[in-house]
Amino acid sequence: MSRIKKQTPQYYFSAKERLSRGSMCLKKGTAPLSTLQCQVYLALSAQKKRIALKGYESVVVLLKGKARITVGNVVYDIGPRKSVFDDEQAWACFIPRGSSYFLSSVGKQAEVAIMANSVGITYADKEINPYVIVPQCVSKKRTGKGAYGRRVYTIFDGPASGVGTTFKLGETYNLPGKWSSFPPHKHAINRKGKETRHEEVYFFKVAPQDREGVLRLYNEKGLDETHVIRNNDSCVVSEGYHPVVAFPGTMVYYLWGLSGKASKVYSAIDKRYEFVE
Repeated sequence: MSRIKKQTPQYYFSAKERLSRGSMCLKKGTAPLSTLQCQVYLALSAQKKRIALKGYESVVVLLKGKARITVGNVVYDIGPRKSVFDDEQAWACFIPRGSSYFLSSVGKQAEVAIMANSVGITYADKEINPYVIVPQCVSKKRTGKGAYGRRVYTIFDGPASGVGTTFKLGETYNLPGKWSSFPPHKHAINRKGKETRHEEVYFFKVAPQDREGVLRLYNEKGLDETHVIRNNDSCVVSEGYHPVVAFPGTMVYYLWGLSGKASKVYSAIDKRYEFVE
């Protein structure tokens, strides 16, 4: 009897492969995810688009332009934002679980991303109202130093928000010629006080748009992949260490979302690089 070869999951998705008519979706069934979703719309128009994510809460992050979120009879406008590189602190809107909504641009077109989470939620459906997150409320932190210094903006921190969720998301700016997600770390399994299982997705942009970066995804169980980062690519980084480097003269940006049951994220550092901390 021949053995059925186990299919290797796909973790990295190029824009050329995944983007269709300016939109992209990573979710259970299309990517190795079970509690996290990522949707991107790079040509959102004034025509309303219905979003219904049963069992998920979501945060709509404006990448470019100005957008409108309509929940029932209430309208929430976010923006404007020239681009992720021109305006580093984002506009966003939190949509609680149990709410369907409509997305549209205000003006000609907008670019938006939706990160959605289905675990670690303690509030009841309809108990929490949607709300806009303005740029002034986005926290900024310089992380690392020297060759691995970067800027990290936390847009939504569920445990700190008081909403009743463990969901977290933000944006990282990987400076030219430098590293981020460094020292290499992972959050793939639950080990009390050492590591927590959190699914994570990266959505990339690069500036200038024709430049590149590199991501390595690896673990001790045989996973070892290296990918060239190009504009509008995406990656599921939940299963291993996931350091990123930007080529000289290139800025690499990524929107990230973290989904897990634990309110505190514990990451395991690659032992070879523990001295870096």
